[in-house]
Amino acid sequence: MLCCLPQPWLTPFFPRSPQTQVQQPLMELPGTPPLQEVPREESLPEDSGLQVTPSTHILYVGHLNPQFSVPVLTCLLRDALERLGLPVAREHIEVVRRPRKAYALVQVTTHRDSLASLPWRLQTAMEEHQILKELVARGKELVLGDGRGPSRGREVKGALLEPPSLQAPEPHPGAGRSLGRGGVASLRSQGQICKPRSQDRPSGARSDSAIVHQEVPGQERLFQGAFLGSETRSVEFKRGGGEYLSLAFKHHLRRYACAFLNGEGGSLFVGVEDSGLVRGVPCSHRDEDRVRLLVDSILQGFQPQVFPDAYTLSFIPVVSTIAYPTPLKVIRLSVRAPRAQAEPQLYETDQGEVFLRRDGSIQGPLSVHAIQEWCKQKWVAELRTLQERVKVLTAEKEQLRQQLKQQGPGSRTCCVL
Repeated sequence: MLCCLPQPWLTPFFPRSPQTQVQQPLMELPGTPPLQEVPREESLPEDSGLQVTPSTHILYVGHLNPQFSVPVLTCLLRDALERLGLPVAREHIEVVRRPRKAYALVQVTTHRDSLASLPWRLQTAMEEHQILKELVARGKELVLGDGRGPSRGREVKGALLEPPSLQAPEPHPGAGRSLGRGGVASLRSQGQICKPRSQDRPSGARSDSAIVHQEVPGQERLFQGAFLGSETRSVEFKRGGGEYLSLAFKHHLRRYACAFLNGEGGSLFVGVEDSGLVRGVPCSHRDEDRVRLLVDSILQGFQPQVFPDAYTLSFIPVVSTIAYPTPLKVIRLSVRAPRAQAEPQLYETDQGEVFLRRDGSIQGPLSVHAIQEWCKQKWVAELRTLQERVKVLTAEKEQLRQQLKQQGPGSRTCCVL
C-alpha cells in the first residue's frame, strides 16, 4: 500500500499562517507537470472601509432673510457654508426670494458624516459669527432639510418651486437626523448631480468680474495707469487701498449715496486717484460679497426707501503688468437720480443724516435750519417755474383770441332759381 512505502516527497501537513504558506512554495510530484500558480487576488487596503467617496446632496435651506436681494443672499449663504466646512460654488446655489420669505437649494458634495455633524456645527457658528444671524429671517430659525433635485422639482421661469412645507419630510428608519427646534433634516444622497444651467442661473450666481478665457463677458476692463477724467458734481474718485474697504468705505458710502440721491445722481469710484488715474484695489470674491452686503444693508436704511433699481454696484477688473496675489478691481457705485415728486424731498441716511453734493465736495450733515432753508428755496424755485408756465399759457390764450377777432364773420350769398 502506498501508505506503507516510504515516500520522501510526502511531508506531513501542519497548519501555517497565510504568510508562511505564501512564502514556501508547494513541492512538485515527480514525473508530473509543474502546477501553475493561481493568481492571487489583490488584497484590499486595511483602511478601505474608512475611505468613503463623497456623495452629492441637495440641501434645502429655509427661513432666509427676505429683506436681502438674491445676490446678497447667495453671497451670505456661500460664506456661511464655508464657515461650516462646506465649500460651495456660486452656480450650485439657487435662491428663491418671495416678498415675505426666501429659501435656497444648495448642491453640496461631501461625506455623510460631515452632514451628520452639521447641526452642532451650525449651532456653534451661530454663536460666533454675526453673518449667520443676518442670514436668518427675524424671529425665525434656520431650517435645513432634504432638497429636491432638478428632475423632481417643478420649475417656474427658471426658479424651483418651494417644497409643500417649510419643514423637512417625516423621518424614516435609516434616514433623517434631528436639527433641534429648527425642524427635521433628512440628509439623504440624491444620486443625481445638479448641473449648473446657464439659462436659469440666478442673477447673483456669477460675479460681475468673472473672467472666462481671459475676457470679461459683457463687462468692461480698465488698465492700470489709464486716465478716467476729472471729478465733477456727479463723479467722485477714491484711492482706496489698505483697510479702506473695512473702515472708511461705509462712511463714504453713506455720504456720497445720500448726496447723489438728493441731487442729480452720480457715481463713486473706489480704486481711482483724485487725479483720475486708475490704480485698483485688491478685491477677492469674498471682498466682493462683503461689499455687496454692506451696500445693500446701508441703503436699505435710507429714508425715503431706496429700491434696488435706484443704484448699481459693479466690480471692474484692472489689467496690470505686475502680478498681484489678489486681483485688482475698481468698485463703481452708480446712483440714479430719483423721479420728480409732487413736492421736494430729501433723503436721509440710516443714521438720520442729510448730505448734499457740491462741485468737488459734500455738504453735510445738514442742520435743521439748513434743511428748512433748502425746502424754502426748492418751493420758491418751483413756484417761479409754475408762474412762468402760467404766463406762457396766458399769452397763448390771448393770441388765439386776437386771431378769432381778426377773422370776423364771413360773407354769405344766397342764389334763388
